[in-house]
Amino acid sequence: MKNGNTKRKPIQRAPIHELVHIGIEEPIVKRFSLTHSEKERIVDKICMLKFKKEMPKYYIRKLWDIRVDKFVTKETLDMDLVKAISGYVKNYPR
Repeated sequence: MKNGNTKRKPIQRAPIHELVHIGIEEPIVKRFSLTHSEKERIVDKICMLKFKKEMPKYYIRKLWDIRVDKFVTKETLDMDLVKAISGYVKNYPR
């Protein structure tokens, strides 16, 4: 936020969340022209599923696009997230 605080508590969640943003920006967000809501939902799902040990009480904000949920799972994260998001945009064309 402008005052230097973060909405995410505890504060160590913010860097992990932002690093996930950076990691998916080119290969997924830009490639598939995802909306901000889709991107945030994917980032939250990745953080919740892959960083559960580091952030045990991580939660997904309810305002993001829930349609991505069935495409971003522990299995698709372990196998091929790009392929999963490709399937998502086929179901929800741009």
